[in-house]
Amino acid sequence: MNMGLSKYFIRMVGFILLLGTLPILFLGLFSYVKSTAISREQVIKGNMSMLFQTEMRVEQLLKTVENAVTQLQSSSLIQTMKDRMLTQFDFQYFDELFYQLHHLQSYENGIQDVTLVNYPQDWIGNNRMLTSLSTLPNKESIDAYMQSRQNAYWARELPTESIPPGMSTTIGINFIKKLPLQVQNQKPVGLFIAKITSAELNKILSNSASLGKTMILDEDYRVIGSTNDSDVGKSLWGYGEKLLRPKAEQEGYFESEFEGEASGVTFLKSAYNGWSYIYVIPISEITKESRVIGWITLLVSLGVGLIILATSFIIARRMYLPIKQLVDTVKGLPSSSTNDEHKSDEFQFIGGRFEKMKDTQARLENQIQTQVQFLRELFIFKLFQGKVKPSEVNEKLSLYGYSENWKRLNVISIQIDSLKDTRYEERNWDLLLFAISNIVSELIPAHRRLSPIQFDHFQVTILGTESENVQEVKAELFEMADRIQSTVHNVLGLEISIGISNCYPHISDTPNAYQESIEALRYRMRLSEASILLHEDVQSGVSQTLRYPEQIEAELIDAIKLTDIARAEELIEAFLESVFSVQMNFRVHQMAFVRLLVDLDKIVQPYGISLSTIHEGNHSLFQELFELKTVNELRAWLQDSIISRIVGILEQQRNSQYRRLSDHMLDLIHERFHTDLTLESCAKALNYHPNYLKRVFRGELGINFSDYLIQYRMNIAKQLLLDSDMKISEIAEKIGYSSSQNFIRNFRKTEGTTPGQFRENAI
Repeated sequence: MNMGLSKYFIRMVGFILLLGTLPILFLGLFSYVKSTAISREQVIKGNMSMLFQTEMRVEQLLKTVENAVTQLQSSSLIQTMKDRMLTQFDFQYFDELFYQLHHLQSYENGIQDVTLVNYPQDWIGNNRMLTSLSTLPNKESIDAYMQSRQNAYWARELPTESIPPGMSTTIGINFIKKLPLQVQNQKPVGLFIAKITSAELNKILSNSASLGKTMILDEDYRVIGSTNDSDVGKSLWGYGEKLLRPKAEQEGYFESEFEGEASGVTFLKSAYNGWSYIYVIPISEITKESRVIGWITLLVSLGVGLIILATSFIIARRMYLPIKQLVDTVKGLPSSSTNDEHKSDEFQFIGGRFEKMKDTQARLENQIQTQVQFLRELFIFKLFQGKVKPSEVNEKLSLYGYSENWKRLNVISIQIDSLKDTRYEERNWDLLLFAISNIVSELIPAHRRLSPIQFDHFQVTILGTESENVQEVKAELFEMADRIQSTVHNVLGLEISIGISNCYPHISDTPNAYQESIEALRYRMRLSEASILLHEDVQSGVSQTLRYPEQIEAELIDAIKLTDIARAEELIEAFLESVFSVQMNFRVHQMAFVRLLVDLDKIVQPYGISLSTIHEGNHSLFQELFELKTVNELRAWLQDSIISRIVGILEQQRNSQYRRLSDHMLDLIHERFHTDLTLESCAKALNYHPNYLKRVFRGELGINFSDYLIQYRMNIAKQLLLDSDMKISEIAEKIGYSSSQNFIRNFRKTEGTTPGQFRENAI
């Protein structure tokens, strides 16, 4: 693995670099953000201060104009002029008025024009003209000032308004003051209109503006003054509605887009006349200084980062050397992948090699354990087969981890009673025995047994104990067997029987003990299912002779010949009770049933059939008999596989014989119906007893012999009545009646009418 391209080495360099540069980056970012905030705050404060100064200068100009107009309004001349009409007799007063109005403009107060309006005397005049008010074009603009509820106020003058002749045509703002001075309940009779041009306001604003734009908005958010003359008269209603009106403060700052550029807006609302002073400056100008600070911070951070990079490379190289040595060491270990060096960093590479070693070790241990288990089972198989030399037994027990100090040994053999009425099938037999072996392994401690195995369709286990008390050993064996039996029933839903051998001291005697356990299971035939049988117990009191129940067998054979199934089943039950009522060796029981099978086979031999030919099993008849485990299985096997089939054969043969006899009797009737034919004459002709023929005929045709004979004769008679002209007496004689009266009586009985009437109705 190349250290120069090592993933972990690169990660180490990156980590050290990150550890060193993060504080610098955070510090630079903090400095930039803080400096930007301070710079912006200073700019906003400076702008607000400038707006205050601008407001003071503008309002000083406005107040100067108001004072000048108020002084002129309170003069004696104005008081005199309000009652003067526009005639040639009062020209000296109007000259004085022109002089005063012109004198008012001479002050450096920014007043461009002053107009006096006298409504009662119907004239209007300023320093350039004097004319009748009623003849003034667009007098409505003057009337609008007069109709305002305010006695003194400032109003904008828009370029779209109609300017009266003789008045200034430049755009500006007008100060409106009504005459006379405010007196309670006195109606105004005239107006003073003092005009200041927007250029005068723009001059004041230009002195204060630097990088941004300063504007004055009236109460309707229309520009009445701006550092840019082209802005005067523009309406910023939407701008003001959106950004100024929702603000409860009289002054403040916000950011918004202005004329397509992101801008910062500082605003101030005048309490004097409700005008708004705003200063608009692009955000880029506000943040100019902070951007410079940001660039300086970035360059410093980059420089420090380069220094940290070089330092981190040197430190990481020193720290990586031990890891490289470890990687070189584990390269010689087996790998789970041919290209793992290119797909993982060093620790993953090392971990992968160690995981491979761990997996290999676990696999080898599993293989060893599996092989040991196979060897254990092979050893136990040989023990049951008697193929282990006595001199090798102790050595093998020690090798496979079994105890060598057992004083007494027993073999238990487990056999499944039946799969009938369970959820299993015959093909599951080996799997069920394997499951039983696992249950035995869990229930019996390992130090008390050898490994359970399956042997000759049984589950067998060798048990050992160090106890020499025979009764104690027997009680423990029965307790273990009962626990195994109940567990198998609860877990697998199976009934099992367990055979237990006699105790034996040497493990080399296992083959004999195994036969004893199997022989103990054979005695289950005269007991019930789910039995636990100890060989010693079943052998005690056993008789070797049996009085064969010949009388019951004879009655059974008669019942079978008569095909009386119910009677045969009763006699089978009696036969079983008679045989198993005597406690004897199981082989004697088997011989009794072998004799029964031989005698039953003689029943079907006259028909050229034997029980072996009608047997449908995979094994021979006697092999199946020897494999039966319980009385219930034996009873069912005898009834279903033996007796029922024999009865079926007999019924088949008997039905065939009955059919032949009935056919012969029908032939006799059809051939001899015109004679004096009787059942006795038929029996004599066929060499059978009349009662036997009567039963056979009725069984096959469902009608008595005499009734069928009469019915056949009547059918012949009807045919003769329809197809011939023979007399009734001739027909009676032809079909076998000696008397025509007997014929007529039988005809009426069967057909419901006399032969003559039958013929007449047919014609």
